[in-house]
Amino acid sequence: MSILLRALSQAQKDTLLGGGVLHNPFDQDSILIDDDQLEPALALLNARHEGSVETGYENLLEARITFETDGDVEVAPAPPQPSPPVVTRSYRIRIRKSSVNRLQREGIVFYELDGCIVVDQAQLDRVLTLLEAKIVEETPAPYENMSDLKIDTLSSRRERAGRQAAAGESRNAMTMDPAKAAARDRYVKICTNNKSAKQTVIAGNLEGLQKKLPFLRSQFFTISRQQAVAESKESLSEERLKAEFARLQQVNKLTDVRIGNGVLLLYTDLLYATDPETESQYEIGQFLIIIRTDGREAAPVRWLNQTRQVDGVVKGMQAPYVTADGTCFANEIEETLIQLVAQFEFAAVAELAIQFIETINDDEAGRYIDRWPSSNL
Repeated sequence: MSILLRALSQAQKDTLLGGGVLHNPFDQDSILIDDDQLEPALALLNARHEGSVETGYENLLEARITFETDGDVEVAPAPPQPSPPVVTRSYRIRIRKSSVNRLQREGIVFYELDGCIVVDQAQLDRVLTLLEAKIVEETPAPYENMSDLKIDTLSSRRERAGRQAAAGESRNAMTMDPAKAAARDRYVKICTNNKSAKQTVIAGNLEGLQKKLPFLRSQFFTISRQQAVAESKESLSEERLKAEFARLQQVNKLTDVRIGNGVLLLYTDLLYATDPETESQYEIGQFLIIIRTDGREAAPVRWLNQTRQVDGVVKGMQAPYVTADGTCFANEIEETLIQLVAQFEFAAVAELAIQFIETINDDEAGRYIDRWPSSNL
């Protein structure tokens, strides 16, 4: 559950960040926090919780709060209730590579996810027409506002008809020999039992690994930090930390550095990125880069665009490779950032985080760079 706090000044938002209460922007004067962060936020803002109301959004409540100022109570104004958003559904479909190529040639807009394609509601009918397909089954996908579709294409129906004809001939032959038919039935039963047993074991292993993942990330951070301290030729002295902070303040394109409880807050100048294909330059925005120094979050670094969010490969992107919650797509850079943070190399983290925003590759996410405003610089 998320909590909406309205009518906050920039100073109050900075107070929350400085106190370790991370938040995401909702609109110009409002923020979103996790429900377990409400009490720490109230303490930092010197505020009192007067109750919560529905917002019209799923899993989101608005907290009505009052601020204590010089003995008087200042009530946060009650804004008009927002209308529920218009939800556009997406569909994840597994198809052959040849079908993917055909959709690309026909100009269908989609992106690839987990070995499937994802199309929006407006494109679905045309996709089905081009593939001569019909929907067989629709199930919820493990992503918000997305369904998994199982489709039956004309080519699949032809192949299935051929296999059924061949199987029919085989069955006709088997009925002529009872011994072979009995052997076939035993074979099918053994294979089915083995497959079911293996599926159960695999599902259990996957579930166990998913539960362990947050702990393993935290353990990796802790071990990396212990190894960095143990292998360092110089002690982790106050002088070394002061020198690292000085280097951090000198990083190009940083406008401010603030220290919170287990967190570093880095504010950047406007960042730009260049399309490698057209060499056109685009304005991405000014960023708040949040570095967790205590290893409490799975993501060591978050990027929050203070200028704009753009619908790129997914909705509400902070940057071409940064999703709405501030986390990045690239696992490779995330592992590097974990190690650098664990080794107290915060200046290197800042430089890498800025370079990550400014670098565009020739890939699916990079093709959406033209959704950001063009720059004449």
